Amino acid sequence: MDNPAGTEKIARKRAGRPPSADTFDRRQAILDAAVSLFASHGFRAVEMRDIAQEAGVTVNLIRHYFGNRDKLIDHTMQIVMTRLEAVYDKILTDIEASSVDELLDVLYQRNAQHLVPEYDLLFFLKQTAVEYPERSFPLFRKHFSLMQAQLSGLEALGQIQPGVNMLWLTFMLISIQFGPIFLERQIEDFLGFSPRDPGATRTRNESNSRAVKYGIVPRGDSQT
Repeated sequence: MDNPAGTEKIARKRAGRPPSADTFDRRQAILDAAVSLFASHGFRAVEMRDIAQEAGVTVNLIRHYFGNRDKLIDHTMQIVMTRLEAVYDKILTDIEASSVDELLDVLYQRNAQHLVPEYDLLFFLKQTAVEYPERSFPLFRKHFSLMQAQLSGLEALGQIQPGVNMLWLTFMLISIQFGPIFLERQIEDFLGFSPRDPGATRTRNESNSRAVKYGIVPRGDSQT
């Protein structure tokens, strides 16, 4: 669990004069700052003053818009979940694939187009799953049901190997996507770069897609 005791210190920007009101939506700036900080550091480690300095506003202004920290967290969760649902709908609906290969190709292309630009939302979801697991359940259920529907359609076409458990196949594909998000710090420590890096994301997606499509055991030998 990231920041289990909420002790991580967040580097704070030096407070400066905020942009003028006519060019600066302070409420949106607060929400953007809160989402970014919660995604990076978790909920326990982020204080109201961190969000205020990131957004270039005062703590009192945050209280004016959102009341208290818990209500601000509620607002950010609603925003992130709504945005992620829209992303999942774009990725996992209206797919016309006649094989697993085609499905994975479409998912790879749509992930690159729709999910990678919103990658911070997945890190926010990770923090939610760790610190407020029940709040993350509805979104994971939606993701699971959309993915399962696509795989069930391929199973009906005979494109899934007999004997494959469809429930666990769905979980496996979801785990491949979310695994690096939950192991972000371990990956950074071991590999020296973050799974947030766009180049690392592309390489990982390509490798995962190839492994799922073709397996890791060479074909054409004695394997059956």
